[in-house]
Amino acid sequence: MVVKALLVHGARWNEDAVAAIAEVFGPVEGVRHLERVENISRLLGYGSPDIQRVVDCSPSQATMVGYGEVTAEIAHEYRIPLPACLEAVTEPRAVVVTLAWM
Repeated sequence: MVVKALLVHGARWNEDAVAAIAEVFGPVEGVRHLERVENISRLLGYGSPDIQRVVDCSPSQATMVGYGEVTAEIAHEYRIPLPACLEAVTEPRAVVVTLAWM
């Protein structure tokens, strides 16, 4: 399951396919972003896995893998330190999380 989550995490849509689907579904005006993304994902799924993106992080990225069992009474709390290369960065940062379950 962890390997599947990593494959999905690194997946990306082909930009040409997205553009073609956007052309078929019509203009962006009047359609909410979420609806548009859902329509595209119905046709393209998660996209094609980009294995190198997951395996080889750039110096400004980190990949963390965790697993376990979560029940109704127990929660997991993670404290994740910033990599040293990101500690002094004042530009906007993002966290991308992929969750898989059975």
